[in-house]
Amino acid sequence: MFRKLKKSYKGLDAKQGKDLHVRFGVMNEGQFMGIAYNNAEVETSSIEDLLAKLPKDSFSVQFMSINHEVPPHVDNGINTVINIYTKTGGYTTTFHKAKEGATKHRLPNQDSGYVCQFHEVDNLESFIAEDGDAYILNVAELHSVHSGSSQKREALCINTTLKFDEVIELLGDAVS
Repeated sequence: MFRKLKKSYKGLDAKQGKDLHVRFGVMNEGQFMGIAYNNAEVETSSIEDLLAKLPKDSFSVQFMSINHEVPPHVDNGINTVINIYTKTGGYTTTFHKAKEGATKHRLPNQDSGYVCQFHEVDNLESFIAEDGDAYILNVAELHSVHSGSSQKREALCINTTLKFDEVIELLGDAVS
């Protein structure tokens, strides 16, 4: 489901770029509420310890921003992500198992992922990241992001179609 990396990236200078790649959520009074992925403005040498262990052309680096809870979902088009949290906002990431009979909804811009309602899932494992923490997540499994606050959560994301276990093996002793 998820594994934490040993190294802290606290103070990583990563910012949201201007180019929006994709977003999932709703408009509320003219403001987008949900999760968005933009290009990342980051000096790649600061994350070279991770990038060097992954096969070239097997990943993309994006900047994630969340300003509202994200319901249980399976990500679209990727299997694994390494999130380096720059601003956690008190959010909890929870992995789930769909209950029998759960409806798997597809958003208009999803072709491989899906979304479930909170009442249609059972909670499995969860974590609350701190600024600078890096986690490997199996986003091919049902997971959600939620918080009781309106703060933002931001992370530098290394997305890949590699399987979760492959990424764990490639990163080796960097994983807790």
